[in-house]
Order: sequence, then structure tokens, then C-alpha cells
Amino acid sequence: MSRSLILKVLPLAAALGLVAAIPAGSATKVLFPANCGKPTFKPKSIVVACADANNRLTGIKWKTYGTRSASGTATAKVNDCDPNCVSGKVKSYPAVVTLTKPKNCGRGVRQFTRLAETFTHSRPSGTSRKLSISFPCSS
Repeated sequence: MSRSLILKVLPLAAALGLVAAIPAGSATKVLFPANCGKPTFKPKSIVVACADANNRLTGIKWKTYGTRSASGTATAKVNDCDPNCVSGKVKSYPAVVTLTKPKNCGRGVRQFTRLAETFTHSRPSGTSRKLSISFPCSS
């Protein structure tokens, strides 16, 4: 079928109810497992270190949140683990959070699978200026 014929037939098919409806906004919502569990849309906080929660992003203000990436500012709350993680103090650092690599995870869920945390000023001792972590599809 030619492209011009499809463009003429599609509106008629839609008007007759022959084309399946797609819920508004469903194709554009890309989620993220902010608390190491159920994916959410535009989370206000994210647990970066799911094993022990010694690195969290709080007060996230999204500057962009699209279907391919999302980026915003946050406060990184990182345990200094000095002298150990149980006795350590949580310190705050300004940071930028970026979510990328959206993936279809099944059951109608599309999720960002890569998080980058970039410290914008000071950073925790022994830590790179930028951390990049994979977040596989949540089950």
C-alpha cells in the first residue's frame, strides 16, 4: 500500500473505530525504580546504593524529563563510613542526576536503566566526580 493511500485511509479507519486507541500519555511516561523497587514517574528522591542506602539523591528538581533521558539537580546524601558505615555520618553534596537508556521492561513498563550522579562542587572522599550505575528492569 502506498504512503499516500495510507495517509488517506488512516483517518477514515480511526473515525470508524477500526484503529486501536492508545491511552493518552502512555507512550511518553518512562519510569525509574527510585526506591530500588517499583518504578515511578519523576521521582523526588532516589536510592543510588540499593544494597545499603548509603548514597541517596533527595529534593530532585527535574529540568528535563523526556522519553530518552531525564536530568535534574539534587542533594546527594552520602554516608562517609568513617570509621565504618554503621558509625559514619551522612554528608550532603550538590549533584546533577541524569537518567538514560530507556528500555521496555514488559507489562507496559518503560524504564530508564542507567543513572549518572555528578557531584557539582565538593564530593565524598575517594569518590569520582561522576558515578554511573545500571538499574535493571524491576520485577
